[in-house]
Amino acid sequence: MDISLVLAVYNNLDYTKSCYNRIRDIYPEAPFVISSGGSDDGTLEWLESLNDDYLSYIHDDDKLCFSDNYNAAIKLVDTEKLVLIHNDMVIGENFLENLSDLIDEKTLVTYTTIEPPIFKGHKRPGKVILDLGSNFFDFNYILFNDYVDKVKQNKTLVDGGTFFISGYKDTFIDVGLFDGFSFDPFFCEDDDFLIRAKIKGYRLKTTECAVVYHFVSKTSRVLRSDESRISEHNNIRNFIRKWGIPIPVFNELVYWEDDVFNYKTFTMGLTTRNDSKLYNVEPYFNKIDLGKIPEDYIKNEQPNTNYDIRSKFILTDVVDVMIYETSPMTDEDMFTINKIRLSIPHYEPGEYQIGNLLIEIRNKV
Repeated sequence: MDISLVLAVYNNLDYTKSCYNRIRDIYPEAPFVISSGGSDDGTLEWLESLNDDYLSYIHDDDKLCFSDNYNAAIKLVDTEKLVLIHNDMVIGENFLENLSDLIDEKTLVTYTTIEPPIFKGHKRPGKVILDLGSNFFDFNYILFNDYVDKVKQNKTLVDGGTFFISGYKDTFIDVGLFDGFSFDPFFCEDDDFLIRAKIKGYRLKTTECAVVYHFVSKTSRVLRSDESRISEHNNIRNFIRKWGIPIPVFNELVYWEDDVFNYKTFTMGLTTRNDSKLYNVEPYFNKIDLGKIPEDYIKNEQPNTNYDIRSKFILTDVVDVMIYETSPMTDEDMFTINKIRLSIPHYEPGEYQIGNLLIEIRNKV
């Protein structure tokens, strides 16, 4: 078979065993790669005990972030194609065959996930709400197999993608794998990867003919719920630090539907003497002239990111765009900052006043 299953885990051995056993029931000889970075619950010992010629695994004594854990597994793949899975999934029949048929050198294909109504308000491509159980032991295999039988012949592709993707290994490498620097320990790495893939010219498609049941968040819930919320919050801010706009603004562009998607990157600074909104505005700017170094802010915020916060307030670099706060910012001004990077490439160099913000475009971007 020319496609590998790729799984990264951190502890949660019972789920990993159940996931592995299900896969081997339907795909006894499918290439399977597991990264167990930092697991200390017996996962490594279990992997070492398996007599499986089609299994490859890698272990790191240090706990790896979600991105780096998957990156380690992807690098170990020795087939042309691969598909990313979680250990809290039940794989449906014809899963690998259908994905392998649909993948090409320019297309990443997302498979369908059936999920219980835990996050039913969160819509995304390939998501089907249907409660078939909360774990492997109370799972309704009969209803699941019935659903798979109904859709496994429909190889229609629709626009859109999620983390649950398959593609050529070379595609993942070309895009740059997942960004463990920006998104540690997890959250937002999938949106970041898909955006970079689209900018690189790859198509993002979803199919209903390759199906899994996803118990949802068993992988991330090895952290306490408060740790998970903190990680999500911090990485939403780190996404803005990397791209200059939030994920929902990217999604408003419906970028996955474009044949060609371009996103202009440029440096943007803020000049202000008002630090009351520093927490809100800092992620959006490469440089901030505050007239001082905000030591307390840096002390509080630096532990939440790998980006060098202090360097933002050391004004040695020239920015392409400088925004001046001419009067105290309002909520409308924050709305402008939220999306301003999308508008600036359409303007010529010069000065433009929007609300309480004077925007100086110094270089054509």
